[in-house]
Amino acid sequence: MRAEDLPSFKDLPAVKDMPHGCAWGLFDIDGKRDNLGTLNLLTPEVVMNARKEIQTGESVSLNWEITKCHKPGFQRLAPSHEIEDLAHLGFAAHDDVLHINTQSGSQWDGYKHVAHQETKMYYNGLHHDDVKNTMDNGIHHWNDRGGIVGRGVLLDYASYAEKHNIEYSVVTRHEIPLSDLKKIAEEENITFRPGDILLVRSGFTKWYDAASPEDQEAKVTNDHNFAGVQASQEVVEWLWNNHFAAVAGDAISWEAWPPQPPLIIHEFQLAFWGSPIGEMWDLEKLSEMCKEKKRWTFFLTSAPFNTPGGVASLANALAKMGSSTSKATRTAAGAASRKYPSRTPPSSQATNAPPNPPPPGRAPGPTVHPQTQASGTRDEAINLDASDPDFARSLRQLGAVQPNPTLSPSSAFPHPSNPNNPGSSSSVPSGPDPRNNPALTVLSSRDALQQAAEDEFANAGRRGHAGRQFLDVTTIRQVLMLRDEQGVEVKEIERRLGLRPGVVERLGVKGVVGGV
Repeated sequence: MRAEDLPSFKDLPAVKDMPHGCAWGLFDIDGKRDNLGTLNLLTPEVVMNARKEIQTGESVSLNWEITKCHKPGFQRLAPSHEIEDLAHLGFAAHDDVLHINTQSGSQWDGYKHVAHQETKMYYNGLHHDDVKNTMDNGIHHWNDRGGIVGRGVLLDYASYAEKHNIEYSVVTRHEIPLSDLKKIAEEENITFRPGDILLVRSGFTKWYDAASPEDQEAKVTNDHNFAGVQASQEVVEWLWNNHFAAVAGDAISWEAWPPQPPLIIHEFQLAFWGSPIGEMWDLEKLSEMCKEKKRWTFFLTSAPFNTPGGVASLANALAKMGSSTSKATRTAAGAASRKYPSRTPPSSQATNAPPNPPPPGRAPGPTVHPQTQASGTRDEAINLDASDPDFARSLRQLGAVQPNPTLSPSSAFPHPSNPNNPGSSSSVPSGPDPRNNPALTVLSSRDALQQAAEDEFANAGRRGHAGRQFLDVTTIRQVLMLRDEQGVEVKEIERRLGLRPGVVERLGVKGVVGGV
């Protein structure tokens, strides 16, 4: 099911014996039980749009040192790493041996991790007593679909709190309210898209790295109070209605901990929706890079463990960044890489001037001018044009552009520039005036639109950006859903999606543009 086809939170269909907000069955296809939940929102179209975030090739790891949390809380096994010497086998080599609880470091909570506590039911109707005996909800399903790939969005609460003098400790039950999350998104000029992977930085890993071993043990191993996103009804509805594919953060529990029933975000995301939760991710380098680039969106990849029937996985996450200077860099690099055919400039000598004498010792011979050969190679631009039937049809309707059949730039024939003054001469253009050439007008207009679209994308997310006017298919579908199905006003749609005023009206009235 596409994001635009999902019901809003208030319209989620009832599931027998479960509270409102349960999404079981929505992602089932032809009666086949779903094991992916909101990861289904990472469609090829969403991923292709996300790849536009890669502009400079820079990347940053989001994985905390694997043995960093040396004394995890909740009575979990401490991670250990041993290097095994294989010399006893007769050759010089080593192996790694790891013992780790996946919940003790940068990790994903899978759909067997937390149940709805009252019913002991996990995502899509799996009961607690069946977890160890089934492949349903196993973490391997995430691997089988190709991992987690999409657009990441960072809401940097730690930096926001510092900027606005909000004092808190990450090892207390400090709640990050929805109002602050929305303000951060506004300050970072972020417009959410269906399928986004939402990251929230609280500053926990930064605190832990600087804390003494005594404080680490006192606050993490023995005391389980942690800052995180506020567990409230409005937060739950906001998470669902934005259709995030997954959420993650640097906090131990993502939501403020301990939970305060009856509302627990883990129950909604893991048990009701099948929506991954990442915890204890290292977001410090990412935060610095986002500040440097003034851009808080990026291309995110994660390779979950291929553990059949597994509960969770280490994150194995990377972020690939864009850059405010990447457009100019790409343009310069493209210009430097282009190959143009060389051409001997026309001679200024008269055509009847005698040729230069041959060099001494070389017999004179005929002067041979090889015929210019056409290239048999189609470059990328030609392939793109050839695959556009509308563009090709337009060119055919224009007809061939005929140059002057008798004149060329290399001609030395004097041409009268003024019929009343035969004695004056100047070069005559070899073809139609480019300003009146319909084919060139089409091409230049197309280039101008392409340039404008690239400039808009490069500036998206910056403060003062006027909004988007070039819409991809996903955005058009969002507009149609909000306008035609939910009855949202045009101005509100443009505000929500970061569009320029008047863009929605270009789609025409209901029915002119529709889904296929």
